[in-house]
This record gives sequence, structure tokens and C-alpha cells, in this order.
Amino acid sequence: MVRHVEDSGQFLVGYSGLLKGAGEAGAYDWAQADATSSLRTAGVDFAVAPIAHPAGWLEVAPEIKSDIGSIAAGFGENGKPAQAGDGSAALAISALRTQSVMVGSLRTFDDHFAEAVARVGLSGAQAQSASTTHERIGKELRDLRSSMSGVNMDEELANMIKFQHGYEAAAKFITKIDSMLDTIINRLGA
Repeated sequence: MVRHVEDSGQFLVGYSGLLKGAGEAGAYDWAQADATSSLRTAGVDFAVAPIAHPAGWLEVAPEIKSDIGSIAAGFGENGKPAQAGDGSAALAISALRTQSVMVGSLRTFDDHFAEAVARVGLSGAQAQSASTTHERIGKELRDLRSSMSGVNMDEELANMIKFQHGYEAAAKFITKIDSMLDTIINRLGA
């Protein structure tokens, strides 16, 4: 949105008046298909950019395109507007990049940006590592469950019948030994 500054005849770029109110009442609602129509005001028209390639929706205001000298990029002197072609304010703003201006520390914008990028990269690497670990743990648990529940009922039934026959054979053996001992003890008269 472009706003005209009356006293200097120059244009400043800003976002004034985009939302009609503060808080949830004035916020854009992604769930409502026509929510952008409530944000439109007289003479201001815009569209919500798609998630992919939002920079393709940016455009320089026609007033600035037609007169590049109307950009307020100079400081001016004694309350008067800056001379045409004076870019001292723009140069001062660009110099802030390498000056220690961050509140609460002696860091530059470059330092802050590098730290933010490193923090995001580290968070991404940690998330990737955690995801890989969780996938491996999940695979181990699925394998363990399969090994425990992978019981073959036919094999278990065959083993049970085999052990039952072994028990019956051992019982018959004990019975025969008992019968033989009884015969030896009672017939020999000992």
C-alpha cells in the first residue's frame, strides 16, 4: 500500500490500514473463503498470495514506478525535504546491517540472521534425527510384536501332542516297573 505524504510530495511504503480491527475480530480467517473481502477498503484492493512463490504477487506502486524520485530516501536539512537523488537515509539504513544495534547485546543484524539460520538448521537436523530414531524404535517394536505373536498354532498343537504321548509312555513305564517290583517282592516271599 502506498501513502502520500502531503508536505514533501513523496510516497512512503507501509501497511497502514490493512486490518480493520485488533485481535481475532480484525484478523484474516483462512477457513472463510471470502475473508479477504472484509479487509478491503475504498480504493484498496489486494489478494492473498498463495503459499508457493508469494513474492510473485508483490508489485511496486504505480506512483513510484512513474516517478522514482518520489521515494523518500534522503534525510533533508532544517525540516526541508531532501534533494532529488539524495539517498543518505537509504544508505544509513543499509549500513545498519553491519553495526551493533541489536537491543540487549552487541550483535549486528548479520549476526542475528546467522544465528537464526543456524538455530533453524539445528532444529531441522534434530527433528530429522528424532524422526529417524522414532522410525527405528517403531520398527523394532513391530518386529518384537511379530516375533511374540508369530506363534504357529499347528506347530504348538503338534508339540503338545508329542509331550502328552511322552507323558503317557513315562506313566506306562512307571506302572510296569511298579507291577514288576510287586511281583518280585510278593512271589519271592522276602
